[in-house]
Order: sequence, then C-alpha cells, then structure tokens
Amino acid sequence: QLFALRPALEAHMEPDDFAHSSIYNLYYDMPDFRLIRRSLEKPAYKEKLRLRSYGVPDAGSTVYAELKKKYRGIVYKRRAALTLRRAEELLEGHMPDTDDPVQRQILHEISYCLSRYTLFPKMFIGCKRLALFCPSDPGLRVTFDTALRYRNTELKLSCGSFGAPILKENMFLM
Repeated sequence: QLFALRPALEAHMEPDDFAHSSIYNLYYDMPDFRLIRRSLEKPAYKEKLRLRSYGVPDAGSTVYAELKKKYRGIVYKRRAALTLRRAEELLEGHMPDTDDPVQRQILHEISYCLSRYTLFPKMFIGCKRLALFCPSDPGLRVTFDTALRYRNTELKLSCGSFGAPILKENMFLM
C-alpha cells in the first residue's frame, strides 16, 4: 500500500528537515497504567507525558520533554528541549532554570502534570520514521513509521533502541 501511495504523495509533498529519523520515546505513567487506560476510554480530555530523543542520547544530548494533551479531538503538544541529564532531573521533580518565558511556561505545565500524578517511566517505544510535508500547506505532514519496537524494562533512552517488534516486518504505520 505504501509503494502504491508514495508516488501520489511525492507529487505534492517533500521530505521535511528530519525526513529520515530514529525516534525513541519513553512514556511515563502511574504504577497501575492509569493514564493509558484512561486514554483508551476516549474521554473528552486526556494527557500523556513522554521523553523523546532522535537517536540514542548521552547525558549532554538534546532530548524533548513533551506533554501531549487532547481535548475534544484537538491535540496540543507542549515540548521543552533539554539535555538528557536536565530532562531526567525535571522528571524527578527538579525544575530547571531558563530565561526563555515560553520554555519556562512549558516546564511549569510539565511540572504541574508531575505534581498531579505519581509518574514513572513505564514503556519505551522506538521506530524509524519517514516524514513528509506539503510546501503549499506546511501544516500538512505525513509520517511513515517502521521497525516499531517496545520494551518495559531498561527504561532509559540512553539504553538504545532494542525491544520487541510491534509490527510485522515490512509494515508501516501512517
């Protein structure tokens, strides 16, 4: 299906700046997986917290602490760029300093989420991604993920990208 769809997409879309990426996510949840269970119930409002890297990070690499909120079908993503060390400190409850008022606001939102729930790293999900955008409508973006894998042990982004497969070989998630 991808190979049939790809020529039509390529006629209108181009690879974005991060067209070919390895994406690693560490999802945070409560011990009883309350956030993901609530999300599966499809409520009017839901949120999740994750730590994302592009490639295997070391302590000084840039990663992203992301708070994703969905309200009545509209997704709001709040994302703060930090070093891995600073992001891990944030997720342990230590607010980093920043002079950027937008980043400060996002960090406060993440901190508030952490104060509302007792969150722990619960799941790693990684993939390889092809990302396209439409030059005439930059808000239109299409991604294809492959080599999706997960694990619920060794829950640090710095551990690498190993895990059990989610999709069959040669399958893509659009």
